[in-house]
Amino acid sequence: MFGIGRLVGAGFCQELSFKTTALNEDKATVVKFDVDKIESYLKDENCHDSASVVIDNSTTVEYVSADMSEHYFEVVLKNVKSGLAPNLLSQSDVVNYLNEVAPVECQSQFNNVLIYANQKKYPEFYDSHNALGKVQIIVNGTRIQKQYGLKVTGTGDEIQSIEYFSLDSNKCGNLGWGWFALTKFSAQIPPKDKLAGIRLRIHNIEIGDAHLLSGKPYWQEERGNDYFYGEIHVTNPSILPNSARDGLAPTQEKNELELSIKDIFSKLTRLYNKASKARGAIKKIDEGFEEIKKNGVTPKAKDLIDNKGKDAFNKLFRNEPFTPAIVMLNLFKQDMDEALKRLDEVNPGKNPSERVVNPTTSPTQPAFIQTTETRVVDKPQETSSWMPRTEQAPDPVVSDSSKINMSEQPLFPPQQQVNTEIELPESRPLTASQPVDVLTPLLDKLDKSEVWLIRRIFHTLTEYCPQNERDLKLIDNLKKLIVKDLINE
Repeated sequence: MFGIGRLVGAGFCQELSFKTTALNEDKATVVKFDVDKIESYLKDENCHDSASVVIDNSTTVEYVSADMSEHYFEVVLKNVKSGLAPNLLSQSDVVNYLNEVAPVECQSQFNNVLIYANQKKYPEFYDSHNALGKVQIIVNGTRIQKQYGLKVTGTGDEIQSIEYFSLDSNKCGNLGWGWFALTKFSAQIPPKDKLAGIRLRIHNIEIGDAHLLSGKPYWQEERGNDYFYGEIHVTNPSILPNSARDGLAPTQEKNELELSIKDIFSKLTRLYNKASKARGAIKKIDEGFEEIKKNGVTPKAKDLIDNKGKDAFNKLFRNEPFTPAIVMLNLFKQDMDEALKRLDEVNPGKNPSERVVNPTTSPTQPAFIQTTETRVVDKPQETSSWMPRTEQAPDPVVSDSSKINMSEQPLFPPQQQVNTEIELPESRPLTASQPVDVLTPLLDKLDKSEVWLIRRIFHTLTEYCPQNERDLKLIDNLKKLIVKDLINE
């Protein structure tokens, strides 16, 4: 009835008034709207008066004395209809709403520790942040501010840094910019955290609600936005709010903005997915250590530590072009170090790389036999947690399992000579001719550890299957099919 402009408050009270004065004026102008009277005109089916007549008959104008040094615009809603807008009478609800939506400053600790820290790292975005329009709002002595702090309230994750991005289009040029909080993304931020989600803002005023940019078409997963704190600030003048301010008006620039946001969010999806995989890899190392404590250095323990632990962690770094993803993964270095140090629980006082094999291990086992000098895990390399955006991804922080240093010292007594080199299973020849290793081509496609695991599987199959040419040929054909499938995938 009253639109979304200055008269919108008339829908929630009996009298709406505006009081305003300009600098150096000694009088203020007060305009009052009798809302009940206006509604009576609208309900009268026999009334055909124009809008200007209704307004003239329902408003009053008066002038009051004012201080010449003051200038303001004041809006008063008198006799609020609590049944229509109960939140308007709740100070906490009003404060919380303004903290989220209004164009105000962030809390000082967020500015000082996180935003100002980017002055050299992201000078262009630092200037954009400072140039945002901000107003000072105080509600009964409470200053309105964006409530971002140094932690994600809903999960307890520390905010390690603020990362920025630009939104550009080949057709429409620059559309805006944004930021997100880089954390370890331990979990989705619960709904009770009112800062959850990357928000859309124009002139620093939030458009729509916290879920405007959630789900499709922006994210590949419905949950995506629930992992982040952040904002997108639209700067292109052709992108405007719609009449209800719950979204954007349809324009070509708006369509290009959506495509640009989708591209950025696809990269952000990798952040929380890789964070989950990093935690999983560290958990596998812990499980491997528990296996060693219980049963010694078994094949299961080695698989958990080397393949599902270290190698899985290494893969997360490989071919990752998104620098924030590398920075985020480096946050898990300390967790990885702590997981590796738990080797001390197996043999207290020994170097983590020196482990005694469970004495019940058979000396005839072809693989996984280790001496006391076998290096089960290597300490990650020290890598800076900060990286310029132009740098390439660093090498994985955990060494490759192929760098196992085997000692010549035998594990068992001299009468039981043990081969201290890890034996990699090879293809069994069908004739007396030289063996043909059909798995070798996989080295160009997979990691050494992955090829090693495939070799061991076929080695075991060959050892335990009936020793006849038909069954051995079946296994060999199966190898060829798997190699072909993996190379062509």
